[in-house]
Order: sequence, then structure tokens, then C-alpha cells
Amino acid sequence: MQAVSQSSTTYVVYFYLVDETDGRTPMTGISPTLSLSKNGGAFAATSGSAVEVGDGIYKLANATDFDTLGTCALKATGAGCDPSVTIFRVEVGDPNKLKSLTYRTAQTTQALLTGKV
Repeated sequence: MQAVSQSSTTYVVYFYLVDETDGRTPMTGISPTLSLSKNGGAFAATSGSAVEVGDGIYKLANATDFDTLGTCALKATGAGCDPSVTIFRVEVGDPNKLKSLTYRTAQTTQALLTGKV
């Protein structure tokens, strides 16, 4: 699951749009309509807009959209596209540093339990 920092544009949320006809062909040049459910709330329009990365991949990076902690759902629709839903989490601090710290803590705990310190 993707994770972003609260109220920051350091990380972005990526989503993929494909052709509604075959469900596989990447859709480029689309200006998708975005709506966001923050931590289980009702869907509402995003403050930010999508930026095309290429090959059907788009991103959203807007601090206002990432202001509520918890699990969020981003819905993207566009002319000729299958609807896309991306689930992500908004976390306090840098989500990559948190995962790294959790991993290192687990390694240290394992070493202490097995006496390999």
C-alpha cells in the first residue's frame, strides 16, 4: 500500500488509467476527475489535480489532500477510461523512515531473543 506524509508533497499517490474497451491499454493525455475519501469519509473532489507521468500512470501530490491521517481511497475517472481506485495511507512523518525503523527494531528484537547480540 502506498503511504504519504501528512500535509506534505514529498510523496505522491500514483494511479493507473486504462482503456474501458479492452481494460489493458494505457490511457494517456487524460484530464481525470479525482475524488477522495479520507479515513472512511464520503468521497469529495480533490484540491489538487492529476499530473501525467506517462504510459497511463498519473500522480496526485497536494498537501491539502493529505491532511487527514488514516486510510484513504482515491477514485479517478476519465473519458474512455475504466474507473481507477487506489488505496493509500496518510501517516505522521516520513513513511519510508518509519518502515525502515520498524524493520530494524524487528531485527534487534530477533537478535535479543536468539541471544545473537
